[in-house]
Amino acid sequence: MRLHDVFDYQARERPTAEFAVHGDRRLSYREALMEVHQLAHALVSAGLQLGDRVAILANNRLESLLLYFAASKVGVVPVPLNYRLAPPEWAYILQDAQAKLLIAAEEYLLAIDGIRGELMCVEHCIAFTEHPPRGWMNYSQWIASQATSAPVCPITDDLEVYQMYTSGTTGHPKGAVLTHRAVTAHLAQATLALGHRAWERLLLVVPLYHAAALRSCRATPAGRCSSGCCASPTGSAINGVSLGPKGEASAPEEEQMMERDVEDRGCQRFQPQAEAVGSECRPDKLLTGCSIPMRVFLSQGDD
Repeated sequence: MRLHDVFDYQARERPTAEFAVHGDRRLSYREALMEVHQLAHALVSAGLQLGDRVAILANNRLESLLLYFAASKVGVVPVPLNYRLAPPEWAYILQDAQAKLLIAAEEYLLAIDGIRGELMCVEHCIAFTEHPPRGWMNYSQWIASQATSAPVCPITDDLEVYQMYTSGTTGHPKGAVLTHRAVTAHLAQATLALGHRAWERLLLVVPLYHAAALRSCRATPAGRCSSGCCASPTGSAINGVSLGPKGEASAPEEEQMMERDVEDRGCQRFQPQAEAVGSECRPDKLLTGCSIPMRVFLSQGDD
């Protein structure tokens, strides 16, 4: 199974259901699928081919998650950048990964411009801002003219799905590469263990450049809705977070929210249904019953 198969399944079965909420912006599965397709076509139009890298540098936002599904559909490999690193460290990762395209939030454009001379591999720079500086293109305009139909690209589950770098505490950061098969296998295991339901909400207190956030937020086949800072492809709602200027929840707020969550959950245990385990790893076969609400809070706090 490929990463985008779960997302496509939910978009097909529940097109009008809420996929994600971020501030005042709400996306249904149908709307999210259309933007994913536009983004996928934009990547191809930029000249990216199978196995090429696209880097993203931004605080938690809906587009960060949509990028994973768009890239998955055309065989492009996302490289999430830790926004807490210094510009020289970004430069090292971008060059090491040989990223051909960089997408960045407005607050990081000036810092990236300061190292542009070192980024010999980066051919296109896309910005999440209405009026990007010279050398950058507005994200919305970049995808606006692209088709909303599904791209045609033969993607198999043994292809690379993303490349994530270590912190580099003992040397240079190292890029760990995962395949579709590895990621979706973990998805199947997590779904059986946690027993997500369609109406439940997922909230993460980790940034989306971190593996823990991506593993939890990319997809759960139960079809939940995301709101708050970012989105879950199967619709787990990220809700109830008080956000600061950069999408951060303060430590006291996080503690209060997690305390409420523990009280709500109680001590019930999930018993997986035997029929939910199938050899084909189909999204519709991963739906399981569970009496424990899954709530994880998403913020931009320290990981």
